[in-house]
Amino acid sequence: MGDIYLTRERHNGTWAIPQHLGCVADGSGPNFSGGEFGPSLVTTMSGTYLYFSSTGTTGNHDIYRSRRAADGTFGTPHAVAELNTAAVDQMPNVSRDGTEIVFASNRDGNMDIWTATYDRSTGRWSSPVPVAAVNTAEPESRPSQSGDGTRLYFGRGATADVYVSTRVESDDD
Repeated sequence: MGDIYLTRERHNGTWAIPQHLGCVADGSGPNFSGGEFGPSLVTTMSGTYLYFSSTGTTGNHDIYRSRRAADGTFGTPHAVAELNTAAVDQMPNVSRDGTEIVFASNRDGNMDIWTATYDRSTGRWSSPVPVAAVNTAEPESRPSQSGDGTRLYFGRGATADVYVSTRVESDDD
């Protein structure tokens, strides 16, 4: 179905051989027997985490998080309960600083882009809200934030044409 691998770009511009991150079944990593989608690696003050979606053990797409150990391996993933519903919740993308997440979900009946913010004091994500500025009657999917957090890239429609939305700063918090 599709497992998660990790590779790194070398100083000379070539890439190292991709390394499989291991499987939940044998206790060696984050990959389930089903497919994994939309991996997003983020390093925060509390550690390095891999966010991704998978059919996991439920058969329904949910968002998971796996922490990287000091030796570089990834631990058993845990469902991020505050982001998941009985609907499809998939393809997470976490901001560079680990404080914002965007993902696709059909929790309101249409595949749309949703967002939540991370509260470092509680260690939990806020209740997700739809990104009204980009969601339409057509399905939106595959959200990805730019490194500086000012642009949101996503697919729309049956052909999943790529769109970009630019964040406008406001005086409101």
